[in-house]
Amino acid sequence: MYRGARLLSATGFLFCLATTGPVSAANPLPDFSADLHVIQRVKGEMYTATVAMSQYGIRSETIHPKFGKMITIANFKQQTCRTYLVNKKAYFEETLDPKSPDCDLDLDRLFGEYADTLNSYSYHALGATAPCIGYKQRRLDDDMVNERHTQQWECTDPSNQTTFTQWFDPQLGRVIKHTETRLTKEYSNIQIEPQPASLFDSLKGYRKYSQNDFFDLLRIPAFTTSGQKPVDMDKLLPNDRLQICMESCQAAQESCNAAAKGEAASKQCDVAFDRCAADCEKRYPPE
Repeated sequence: MYRGARLLSATGFLFCLATTGPVSAANPLPDFSADLHVIQRVKGEMYTATVAMSQYGIRSETIHPKFGKMITIANFKQQTCRTYLVNKKAYFEETLDPKSPDCDLDLDRLFGEYADTLNSYSYHALGATAPCIGYKQRRLDDDMVNERHTQQWECTDPSNQTTFTQWFDPQLGRVIKHTETRLTKEYSNIQIEPQPASLFDSLKGYRKYSQNDFFDLLRIPAFTTSGQKPVDMDKLLPNDRLQICMESCQAAQESCNAAAKGEAASKQCDVAFDRCAADCEKRYPPE
């Protein structure tokens, strides 16, 4: 489902996860691959992705229900982060900040309906080479996370006393779980093995777009200003059709919620949305 559903991981997408950057060659961290889970406390799992982290960079891939397959690659040597929209052969490039090379454009932000539940902690969490970077830290009891021994840390923002928790894996030398008030991110199925440098090379056959133009590709309008569906529907790609269908479901849900009275009625709106979204995915399977 689109809202709070588990998305199937595909091959080859990376959005740039927060990390403190490449470590020195004298003491490199081990390469590994993993599954990433992002879970919103109320709505459930937002999405999953497959991730590869190495001395060369970070790569992750997923299938977004509206945009299809997406690949993002952070290349530490080139200090770039590229987000690829596969079905439209387009990419957007950013320059990595060596101190905190996380992409401004990542899946959390593409899931716009969840944007108000996220804060800056989410963008400086997984993959960090030390817990509580930039915040006051307090060591808690050790804990097991997906069969891995971790150090549990409480992190506190001294400016407002807001706290969040991170689980640091000493073998990997990275944070593998991060939890704040309404959001959890964690790695599972961690496999420690070398990742080839070619995995983090730029992809061929994609056209570069500016940030604004790239976001325009993600805004296929469901209806024209006259309220009619676009006349060039036959030119749309399968994922464009899926997006239009999903937007129609969202519009119906918003109308339902506006008229709903009470929690039970609101839940019925969610049920109706899930059914509508499932029908969209059946009619227009994500590429």
